[in-house]
Amino acid sequence: MKRINKLFILAVVAMSAIFIGCDSRDSDSILPENPIFQDYYVKYDNTKKETDARATFRTIDNNGVRLVLKGNSSVKMNGKKHSQFTTAAIDGYFYRWKNIKGLVNTKFTYVKNGSETFENVFNPSDAPKIDFNSGHDAIDLKKDNEIIWKGQALKSGEQVSVYIYQDGKLKALFVTNKVGATSLVLEESHLKKLKAGKAEIHLVRSLVKNTLSKLDKNAGGRITLETLVSIPTVLLSNNNGNNNKSINVVLSAVVTGTLSNSPKIQYRNASGKLQSETLTVGNWSKNFTVQKGFQLFVKATGTINGNIELKANASGSGISFENNKNSNTSTDTDFNLETSTNL
Repeated sequence: MKRINKLFILAVVAMSAIFIGCDSRDSDSILPENPIFQDYYVKYDNTKKETDARATFRTIDNNGVRLVLKGNSSVKMNGKKHSQFTTAAIDGYFYRWKNIKGLVNTKFTYVKNGSETFENVFNPSDAPKIDFNSGHDAIDLKKDNEIIWKGQALKSGEQVSVYIYQDGKLKALFVTNKVGATSLVLEESHLKKLKAGKAEIHLVRSLVKNTLSKLDKNAGGRITLETLVSIPTVLLSNNNGNNNKSINVVLSAVVTGTLSNSPKIQYRNASGKLQSETLTVGNWSKNFTVQKGFQLFVKATGTINGNIELKANASGSGISFENNKNSNTSTDTDFNLETSTNL
């Protein structure tokens, strides 16, 4: 997996520098013939199954003054007024619809001066796809950690962000927009505010499109679509010079041919929880850090016409473990491959 350049951003500081003191005007104070730039945002939380939507408007173009809609101007999302309005938002969106149940289609209806209506619709299928792959089960605070995601490599206009929350507060944020990236490295030097224990990690993929289906003349428009997934994680810290007690675990499977009969792979993650995933043709892997006494477990089941190789490796703190299991057949054959040991 390709290792990428890293960029750590202190979100509040950086965004505040942009938006603190941002100007705004009432929409009924500008000339009615002035075109309006429409800026929309939709976030799909695939873990909570919720949708958030936001909107803001500028006069003339993307660089114009933000507008507070007055008089006969208004905006609704799916026919509803906003649930929150603020001109002090760090991200600059004045109008907000929060915690909408479900991953829903969003239709923004902007009415300009009561005489023109602009409707722009966005679907969950428009948002970029992402999920956790490996590196998220446990974060070692004493070294760099690589988060590998499921989904395509980054394209132009996309970025991936990793947020780490502990005690209900954002403690670390990492971002990359490098085209072709398939992972993101959490640098040890930017994990200093975190402590050993439980935390929550959020993985966000964003896509910005600088166009809309319904525009006001040549003002332009923008839609930002985001997909978020979150999961509990464990933060590890070996103090007092005992970092050599960590054990690195690598689980992998290589499958060729055809699979049937509900193939799946089960494994115990760094926090000791049993996980289950659908096994597919191709490569599968997990890489995480544990401590002595960890009960390693990985198991693959199903029916195959072809070859499957299941590997489990563990090294560090005086441990050197390697186990390979495989099934190779030219007819449909059930397989049940399992490795289990106490490290």
